[in-house]
Amino acid sequence: MNFLPLLEKLLPLYALIALGYIAGKKLNISSQSIARLVIYIIVPVAFFGYIARLQPSPAIIFLPLLIWAISAAVLGITWCLARLMFNDSHMNLSAATAAGVNSGYFGIPVFVMLFGEQNLGIYMLAVLGFALNEVTLVYYTLARGHYTWRDSLRRLFSLPAFYASILGIVFAFMGWHLPAPMLDFVGQFRSCYVVLGMLMLGLGLSQIQKWGFSWAYVGLSFLGRFGISTLLIATLIWINAHTGFWLTVPMRQSLWLLCVLPLANNIVAYTTDLDLHPDQAAAAVMLSTLLSAALILIAAPWLLQIQ
Repeated sequence: MNFLPLLEKLLPLYALIALGYIAGKKLNISSQSIARLVIYIIVPVAFFGYIARLQPSPAIIFLPLLIWAISAAVLGITWCLARLMFNDSHMNLSAATAAGVNSGYFGIPVFVMLFGEQNLGIYMLAVLGFALNEVTLVYYTLARGHYTWRDSLRRLFSLPAFYASILGIVFAFMGWHLPAPMLDFVGQFRSCYVVLGMLMLGLGLSQIQKWGFSWAYVGLSFLGRFGISTLLIATLIWINAHTGFWLTVPMRQSLWLLCVLPLANNIVAYTTDLDLHPDQAAAAVMLSTLLSAALILIAAPWLLQIQ
């Protein structure tokens, strides 16, 4: 297989990271301001737009809940392992980092690059599952690294993406349709979602004063992201193959692709917002993003043959 076309399509994502890094160094742009813009404005509108336009079907509930359960299991298993290694906020940071996947900023362009846009709606249900986990368990776990459980819940329920996702599901199930001008307006946020997300990673990297990240934290996060989650997904697909469960080809394509995607960029936004080792989170996400490029190129021929 010729890897050059795939590499050419991946390079713009890494170029955005580089531009974010340069902007952070030369223009003194605050990553915290961008993070809040993404969390409180871009993500809610983008997620509502993705979900509201889906056709009503059981998959709207089933696939996001399945992905949420897988991500929650990764978080729980990693948290148990982290308890054996840390006795500070790194325990929460490791578990939350491992459970997040860059299925949106990075994953959407990669899915379209490999499989086209015809099944993007199915993939977006998987993105919704991770998004629901990010705005519930992941954010709560991170907040618990600094705050009481009451304060953590208060911060969780202050996230607009939580309510935007619910509103999108209601729109989809009720069969309501947004007017064409509103669809165009919401559609603009898709590009903003990808561009600002990747720029934000570069901005986070630019503000690291000392690259003194914990290898234990990085290693445990990678174990959860690329190891434990892949094992859980492989087990699920094996069960599907032997029981006739209703995972369709686009669903299986989405699940296998999630195995090679990097850590979630939103971890950088959340840790920046909560002031919870954002430099270490940005370094871990960047390393996983570099590793993911190699994994995607290696896995692409096999991914394209999934039937």
